[in-house]
Amino acid sequence: MNQRRKDEFEIVLPSSGKGKRELELLHRRRKRQVEKALSKLRNNPTDYTVKGIEKINEHNLGEYTIRVSKGDRIYYDVDRKNKRVLLLRAGKHDLYRLL
Repeated sequence: MNQRRKDEFEIVLPSSGKGKRELELLHRRRKRQVEKALSKLRNNPTDYTVKGIEKINEHNLGEYTIRVSKGDRIYYDVDRKNKRVLLLRAGKHDLYRLL
């Protein structure tokens, strides 16, 4: 099966609610892009040199965001102590929402 290396972060999905539905919908719509983005998060979720990762300062959305496709983003927090990435929400980027 998929064995996690010691230096990799664990991806944690929301257990229920709006965030879970949004992430499932995005995964159905853009499966390959979502899996590629999650593989980037497993290695180093806070590395700004990786294309698509940004730090945001909105407490209700999360601490970080990663770009999945042109307008789709995944919002997440990082638990460095337990080496986990907590996925929170998925949604359209504000720029593309305004167009």
